[in-house]
Amino acid sequence: MKYAEVFWAPYTDLETNPEFENDILFTKPKPYFPMLLNARQGVPYLKCPAITKTHQNDFVICAPYDLVFTFTDGIKAINTDRFGQKFFNTSLRTHWGNLPEGMPPIVQGVPRYIMYSFDDVEIELTDLPILTSKFTNNTKIIGGVFNISKWYRPIEVAFEVIDVDKSVELKVGEPMCLLRFRTPNNVPVKLTRAEMTPELSSRIKACVKVKEKQKDLKLGQLYELAADFIELFKRRNK
Repeated sequence: MKYAEVFWAPYTDLETNPEFENDILFTKPKPYFPMLLNARQGVPYLKCPAITKTHQNDFVICAPYDLVFTFTDGIKAINTDRFGQKFFNTSLRTHWGNLPEGMPPIVQGVPRYIMYSFDDVEIELTDLPILTSKFTNNTKIIGGVFNISKWYRPIEVAFEVIDVDKSVELKVGEPMCLLRFRTPNNVPVKLTRAEMTPELSSRIKACVKVKEKQKDLKLGQLYELAADFIELFKRRNK
């Protein structure tokens, strides 16, 4: 296998919240290492083969638009400066007042993608190393790893706020977090744009809703449970 092909698309719920503008605004993740080379020109550690190998399949999710979050500690309120209440209610999920006392606010939702592969590929969402932005200065990414050939679910940026006395700022085009792909023998990843079709949407919703009916399943159990269902999609779309 010369490369592992990963299909990606901005995720939108075609039934309940079809924000079609996200098909344009949620852009293709960018290769991390060229961004690092540009930001750290002449730095000697970038010549180290261990560094280049580490970041071979690393990509960056960038902010799709300008957006500022502010926080009111006394009443545990999370606010945004743009797009109104409907956007807040449908595009974001927030947690603060429902958390144990002293826990930081949690925000999740944008941008949101679906990524899947017919090859054996795991995906990891994590904090951005070395590079910084207005967003990364006051956030910690809530990361995770799963196999995108065995389980179809949205990938969304979710974060804790470091200091609630400061804002969290998204600036269009600035980096937010790192996507790392794990492939057999570390073969390179090729990203290919896909379309959010009704069939793909139904596969995603099925995977998400399984956990509402059977709780506390581990990843291996979810993979096994969905194997035939996922295989059917692969046969129809390869």
